[in-house]
Amino acid sequence: MKTIQTILMLGFCLLILSCSKVPLLNSENEIPLSQFGDGIIEFSSEYRPAPGPWSSFVILGEPDTYPDYGDEVTAWASKTKDDADEMIAIAFDTAQYVNNISIYETYNPGAVSAVSVRNKENGSWVPVYSDGYELNLKAESRIMQIDFPTTTFLVDAVKINIASKVIKGWNEIDAVSISGFYEKE
Repeated sequence: MKTIQTILMLGFCLLILSCSKVPLLNSENEIPLSQFGDGIIEFSSEYRPAPGPWSSFVILGEPDTYPDYGDEVTAWASKTKDDADEMIAIAFDTAQYVNNISIYETYNPGAVSAVSVRNKENGSWVPVYSDGYELNLKAESRIMQIDFPTTTFLVDAVKINIASKVIKGWNEIDAVSISGFYEKE
């Protein structure tokens, strides 16, 4: 009798899970997607007005500075190097469920202090990284990988906070991508 109850319970659980957004159990409708930013929502400052060098505009699309390291015109830089904490919010073409953000830091890395994703449905910003800046990193470019549980809502934007006052020098970002999946209709 217990065996039949266990099998029925297991079957019921599998039925419930197959209707959920658990990626490995409902994968026939989930299309993997990684994409780079394609629009600027807002920013605290930029070194030059868009679409010029070091402007917010140059953070869009695939990396064009990385893997090079240095003060390059093809990476976004704030107006001043150490006067104020900074922020940039980037839009993405296709709203998707997200479980990874990649930030291509190409000059004085480690200043990313917090990252939020925007819920497409209600416009709210949800924090996915708040560990703060990283001191004493090597003077080299890097891809900062932020992994987190897959969102239960569609994401259409990412907001990055920069601790410019703490990590000395220009803190430049070349590109930002999100990864996860979207559901086939």
